[in-house]
Amino acid sequence: MATSSVDICNQGVILIGDAGSITSFAEASRPAQVAAAQYRRIKETLLSKRNWKFASFWRPLNRLTTPPKARWAYAFAVPPGAFRVYEVDGDFDYEILEGGKQLHCDEPEVMGLCLMNVVEAYFPAFFETVLVERMAGVFGVGVLGKPDIARYWNNEAAGHLLEAEFLDDSMDPPDAPRMNELTRMRSAGGGILI
Repeated sequence: MATSSVDICNQGVILIGDAGSITSFAEASRPAQVAAAQYRRIKETLLSKRNWKFASFWRPLNRLTTPPKARWAYAFAVPPGAFRVYEVDGDFDYEILEGGKQLHCDEPEVMGLCLMNVVEAYFPAFFETVLVERMAGVFGVGVLGKPDIARYWNNEAAGHLLEAEFLDDSMDPPDAPRMNELTRMRSAGGGILI
């Protein structure tokens, strides 16, 4: 398994039959330029496509200083590095707004299950395969100028994406933290961010 963005892109370059390799996105080679321009967008699009269990973590939500104008007492924002919050720990009414970037409720502290923009080391093989194939599709056009190669790898990625979704669904969900853990994480500065 690859452990970095460069490793993932190199696997994509190999799939299109290019003999070169990337050592850094800052180098002057065509694959590196294409990777620098496209990798982050492709990765974040795939990660934010669904609520992947492997990329979901319980995090304390950040209470905003300005209360919401609606019926709720408190407004919260997702922590840095989160795409969205999609579940809370507790039995209370709440409203998720702005595509999951904000949560409104009457609780003064909230622990939310957040979809995080995780680093490559957290990617399971099924997700990494899809990302490598998507990058091969990008390199097919961006490096070789061959749309047929791009179409082939994009089709492979689409098929493997369905398999990845099935495999992710079969994973155990993250355990909900206890409320005293929320207090501990807040006092420690929010816990470990990914």
